[in-house]
This record gives sequence, C-alpha cells and structure tokens, in this order.
Amino acid sequence: MKVSNRLRVLRAERRWSQMETGRRARVSTNRLWRFENGYAEPTAEERDRLARAFRVSVEDIFPAPEHVTS
Repeated sequence: MKVSNRLRVLRAERRWSQMETGRRARVSTNRLWRFENGYAEPTAEERDRLARAFRVSVEDIFPAPEHVTS
C-alpha cells in the first residue's frame, strides 16, 4: 500500500480530519496534504511524529523499500 493511501486509511479509521491529524502530529495541514497526494516525502522527524500520533510503528506507515535481488 502506498504511503499516501496508508495515511488516509489511518485517518479514516480514527475519523480524524487532516487538521486534527496535523495538530496531533505537529505537522502542518499543508504538509500532510502534500504527503497524502504524493507531492512531498516526510522527513524522518515528521515520520516519527505521525507514527506517534497514530500509535503505530514508523514501519507500519512507511515500509522500507523492498530490496531487488538479481
């Protein structure tokens, strides 16, 4: 699942608006919108804040890219 979709799903499960999510994670609503629409990638600090706000691990929202083996 894409990060943008995962953020939306987590918000929907909690019935949080972008504004509420931003307040809880201390991330601007504009930045959150950009993450959800694929226009920006969160910094490591923003990833940590979002994970804490949702009470999940960072990897639950931002999975490590799969390694391609040859």
